[in-house]
Amino acid sequence: MFSSLSILFLWIPVFFGIGIAAYDLLTPSWIYNSAGLGVSVLLLVGVLFRNQLVDLAKKFQLFHPARLFRMLSTQLLKLFFYLLILPIFSQAFIFMAGLVVFTRLLRIFRWFFSPDIWQFVKPFMKRLFNLIPWRFVWKWGRNIWSVYLKRTWLGQGMSMAGSKGMSTLRQPLFWFEKSFKRVWKKFKRFQIRMLRWSLTKLRNPRIAFLRHILFLQHHKMKMTFSFKPNLKPHPLLWVALSALFISFGAMRMGWRTDALNTQTLSYPIYRKDVTGVILKNEIKGDSQRLLIQPTAIGKWETDLPGRVRITLKKIDPRLSLGDTIFVKATLLPPGKPVAPGAFDFARYAYYQGFAAVGYADKDVPVQLIEKASIPSSLFEGWREDLKTRLLVHSDTELGRFVLTILLGERYALPEESLEIFRQAGLSHLMSVSGFHLAALGFMFFFLVRFLLVLIIPLSRRMDVKKFAAGASLVFLTVFLFLSDARLPTQRAYIMTALAMVAILMNRSPFSLRLLALSALLILGISPEALFNPGFQMSFACAGALIAVYNRYTFSKTLPPWSKPISRFMKFMLLTFLTSVVAFIATAPFVLYHFHSLATVGLIANLVAIPLFSFVLLPLSVVFLLLPISSVGGILGGAYLWFKDLAVFFGELPFSTFTFSQFSVVFLIAATGALLTYLLWPFKYKRLLIAVFVAVGIGSIFVHKLPTVLINNDATVVAFEKKGTLIFATNPKKDTYTSEQWMMMYGQKGVPEKTKLCHRKHPCPIVVRGKKIMVIRRFTDVLKHLRSGCENSDYVIVPFSVTVPPSCESKLIDLSDTQKGYAFLSF
Repeated sequence: MFSSLSILFLWIPVFFGIGIAAYDLLTPSWIYNSAGLGVSVLLLVGVLFRNQLVDLAKKFQLFHPARLFRMLSTQLLKLFFYLLILPIFSQAFIFMAGLVVFTRLLRIFRWFFSPDIWQFVKPFMKRLFNLIPWRFVWKWGRNIWSVYLKRTWLGQGMSMAGSKGMSTLRQPLFWFEKSFKRVWKKFKRFQIRMLRWSLTKLRNPRIAFLRHILFLQHHKMKMTFSFKPNLKPHPLLWVALSALFISFGAMRMGWRTDALNTQTLSYPIYRKDVTGVILKNEIKGDSQRLLIQPTAIGKWETDLPGRVRITLKKIDPRLSLGDTIFVKATLLPPGKPVAPGAFDFARYAYYQGFAAVGYADKDVPVQLIEKASIPSSLFEGWREDLKTRLLVHSDTELGRFVLTILLGERYALPEESLEIFRQAGLSHLMSVSGFHLAALGFMFFFLVRFLLVLIIPLSRRMDVKKFAAGASLVFLTVFLFLSDARLPTQRAYIMTALAMVAILMNRSPFSLRLLALSALLILGISPEALFNPGFQMSFACAGALIAVYNRYTFSKTLPPWSKPISRFMKFMLLTFLTSVVAFIATAPFVLYHFHSLATVGLIANLVAIPLFSFVLLPLSVVFLLLPISSVGGILGGAYLWFKDLAVFFGELPFSTFTFSQFSVVFLIAATGALLTYLLWPFKYKRLLIAVFVAVGIGSIFVHKLPTVLINNDATVVAFEKKGTLIFATNPKKDTYTSEQWMMMYGQKGVPEKTKLCHRKHPCPIVVRGKKIMVIRRFTDVLKHLRSGCENSDYVIVPFSVTVPPSCESKLIDLSDTQKGYAFLSF
């Protein structure tokens, strides 16, 4: 059972992630979520208590169809007669009895108040009325109302009346309650007896069976129900648990989406005065990006949009977190996807919490209105000081390199340098990820452990390994906040911190259970991280490495060389094996998200990772904390060597291969194959992996890209011809969209301006035998729209126009591009 539970624990984050993906794909309502949760809980309860339910079914004879039908019919008839016939008979009898009693009382009342009798009774009634102490009666009734009847109802008052120290005030009420309950019980018995009597008097043979059905004396059934669940593996148990965690994932994603409630900007705002407080400050090449909480936008001061991200053309070292600034900027809604399956920036902005993006006017300088006196936190103030010192008092390239690998500024390096590292397959080293935290954490761990071992009395009295793990955990926490605690850094911190906690608990820090726990924590905190390429690649790489190294041992395969040579060869072999395993595990995700594959990274990482781990990373930490010129000189020389190494590998022939867009089926099949290899402990494992691989390869040949692409304002039109993307209009009108389209079709470089529709108004093009009319000017719409509908298969117009019903299926205007793009496939 323990092995089954451990396997189940490994599958929990998988089911949780499936629920998140299902919510994001289907966006079900809360009714569907709660219904799925309820069904999964019922199914889980049924599976866990399946033995007890089977015993209960046997006692009720549920497995015999005839007996089951007879039992159900008997119980339903009983229910029908007890709920319908009994009230009718009893209420009719009570009504008749009450009517008779009322008529008798009315006759007595009429006789009592007749003039002949009243003249004798009247003096006696007056004397009795004068003997009653009305003041005492008034006070007693008022106390009853305020103390008893006003605060409690009749049923609750019995417990108060029966308490110790019962006053004379409550004694009559107690007697009344007791008598009323006794009478009510007798009345209920009387109703049942009356119904029995009425049925026994019915001699009609057609309804004689009712007595047998209603008053058949059944033997009392002794029920022994045990709540001990049956935890033995069962197919339905796996189905129930998977449905349960899928429902949890969908509900967590729904809660996260509703809790954020980011109100994005719905229309552009051009060249307005923006005043706000800086919440985040990051460097991107030669520009600067500020996340601002606006306090005023032009004359707009109430109901402002949420946080906005503004890009400055130049870096301003004066600005820091908490400063209030004034800037003239243009604000735009977050961009929607530019093609099917493309990156959805609007979705990313929603979960990041900013409502708009924009850029500052380069002619109007940024004004610092108020300087933040106290930083929002100790780490943020320290981080801003380190950033300013690296940008001002050090070499630009070297300072930005340290910013990138230690402070989490992903785009601080120039775009040319980042492209060099991408071509060499070393771009994963340019962002703070699991490799950085693992390298720094275990480096600090071994350093502290080595220093403590040198203190012999201390090392004899305490376990220095656990002390070093605790110190490394504190060090990693400080480094997390120092590196801005972004989502990838949080993910890497959780994984590395759990490894240190495993060491403290005498557990292996490299296990799939630890990886599953970290994935569950990350998805529970930020479920949108499931769609982040960094999350997918880091867990695929870590899982593959743990599985391979736990299954195979490679030290026994080395030849019997001398000890130093054997250690060096073992290190090189393990480094190469790590590079190969990481490359194979992350290749499907790289192909799907980035449409390119740097194969030279297999060899480049073999040389670059030791240099980066043992030279660049430690020297960067020392240079960050102690900016000594000698350390800066050594670090600068090592960085230049590292960059030259990346240039060498990037310029090798066939270093990088580009591909067109893959289908999402390819990604699902690759994920299924990886999960099967890591987590599937049953038979037919290889067969299932082969099926996933076959489905993934087949999706590459089946998937078809759009034939014609139109951007969001219908000003850029491109079509595919013999596997090449050709722009019918000027691609520079929307450079970002044009670059994304070329990347989707596996083409490199910047799109060139085409002369296909140069000065042609309107512009007719033919794509695979289909005639397409592109109308770009409004004056041409009035002249050529009708003829275009008659003579062309499709008409593209960058406006919203009204056409006859016969032309609606041919027209593509702004109403068709509201999702960010439009496309044609034929």
